[in-house]
Amino acid sequence: MQEEYQEEFRQTGGGKWIQIIGIIVYIMIILAYALQTLGLVSWLIPGDNWFMRIITVFVCDGCATLYALAEMFYRFKLRATKNLVFGMWVITFVLSTIATVIQMYMQSVNLIPHTIDTSVTTIAYGVIIAAFIVNIVAITVIIRMEHAAGQPVQRYLDDMRVKKSLPQARMQLQQTDSVAIAVSTPDTKVTEVEKK
Repeated sequence: MQEEYQEEFRQTGGGKWIQIIGIIVYIMIILAYALQTLGLVSWLIPGDNWFMRIITVFVCDGCATLYALAEMFYRFKLRATKNLVFGMWVITFVLSTIATVIQMYMQSVNLIPHTIDTSVTTIAYGVIIAAFIVNIVAITVIIRMEHAAGQPVQRYLDDMRVKKSLPQARMQLQQTDSVAIAVSTPDTKVTEVEKK
């Protein structure tokens, strides 16, 4: 039954070629985005600060590619981690797209002479800062979740105190339940409960 079901959804040879072409197109788009982001970063970060330029391109475009590869090919221990990686793929791709649009606007300034609105510069810095923050938080959370899922269950001394107090709490609960039953029943049944 399962083989028939899988056979129904099996890819043809043409489907494989479409998948390969799609991957090539995606890589070309990411490279184009990376070049646009590098142009924007070179304009925003003056001087010879190449380290910040490269890191900024990485958090916008490199992380988008790594999230895409991880989501498609890595075997996650937790479904929540996989969903987080997919969400980060979307977020970083959106931030990279915004950076590309801003850079295209900056390039158009050279063709059509006009002054650059200061809000565009503020948005560009905001996109870069947002990319840094969301990526460092997400990568930390992803690594932590996957690491914790692969570790054996840890026991702490605090757990022993909780376990010891549980039987006492149960006994008190049972005593209050029996008293409540005795009070709520008629006198004839009270003697039966007391005998038990």
